[in-house]
Amino acid sequence: MITDVEELPDGQFNIMLRGLVKFRVTGEDQSRPYRLALVDALPEAPDAADKTTLHRQRQRLEVLVTEPGANSRVPPEVPDEEVVNALAQYVPLDPLERQTLLEQEGVLSRSQALIDLLESRVVK
Repeated sequence: MITDVEELPDGQFNIMLRGLVKFRVTGEDQSRPYRLALVDALPEAPDAADKTTLHRQRQRLEVLVTEPGANSRVPPEVPDEEVVNALAQYVPLDPLERQTLLEQEGVLSRSQALIDLLESRVVK
């Protein structure tokens, strides 16, 4: 989904996109003056057995990113997958850490990797 467009002085454009699903680039069409990629969608819905684990991980993540003594401001009706993916996107991380999260095989492993990163930063 296009979220922002900036026209450059030379007539080219910077276009900001927001992905709706995770995907793998399988090829590129370079016959045009703009990038066009061939992609395969990579669905990440956890199975029923993983949903309980994911919910526990979501709760842990909320504790890790919430100020001590404060309540989480994440509405409980927001799906666990959306909470994990939003935190992976917006928590301050260096580019290599963010890329590592992006490369995780599924939301459950991404959630655990994010917990590990955040817990490693907690001052003991």
